[in-house]
Amino acid sequence: MPSKQVRWAADVDLESACARLRELIPGGIPHDPDLLRDRQRVNPCTVGLMESEGHLDGVFILLPLTEPVVDDILNRRRINGIGLAGKDVQPTWDAPPGAYVVTLAARGRTAQIVTVRAAHKILTNCGAAHIFARPLTGLGIRACTRANFHPLGDPSQIWARQVNVAGSR
Repeated sequence: MPSKQVRWAADVDLESACARLRELIPGGIPHDPDLLRDRQRVNPCTVGLMESEGHLDGVFILLPLTEPVVDDILNRRRINGIGLAGKDVQPTWDAPPGAYVVTLAARGRTAQIVTVRAAHKILTNCGAAHIFARPLTGLGIRACTRANFHPLGDPSQIWARQVNVAGSR
C-alpha cells in the first residue's frame, strides 16, 4: 500500500491545490490562489495536502477564525464563508474562537479517509468552541449531519457545531 502523507501547503503549492480542487469538485466554488495566499500570510496552516507517491490526492482548507467573525456567523451577519480573508483568520490554531471547514476533497476512498481524519484531528485538538461549514453536496450534508452540525437557519447557509471545550487543554 502506498504511503500517504499529510502536510501543510507552502505558497508554491497553492496553484496546484486550486487546480486539484477544480478536478475533484467539478462545478464547485472555485478557490482563488490569491485568497489562499492572503490567509496563509496570517496563518501558514490553513491548506492541507494529502499526497501519495508524489501525487496530490487530497486537499483540505480549514480556517481558525477570529472572534468578530465567529460573532458575525452566529448572529447571521455573515451567511456563508465565501471570501473569508486573512483578516478573518487567527494567526495560530491555539484555541481559536471558531474554525471554518472551507473544503475537504480527495480522490479515492483511502485518500478520502486520510484527508478527513487529518482535518478531524486538527479540529478536535485546536480547542475551538464552534466549528462551521457550508455543505454544498449531498455527501457534505450527510457528513455534517453525522458530525452533529446543524443549520444556523435563514438567511444563513452555514452549519455549526458547538464544541464542549470545558475540561480540554
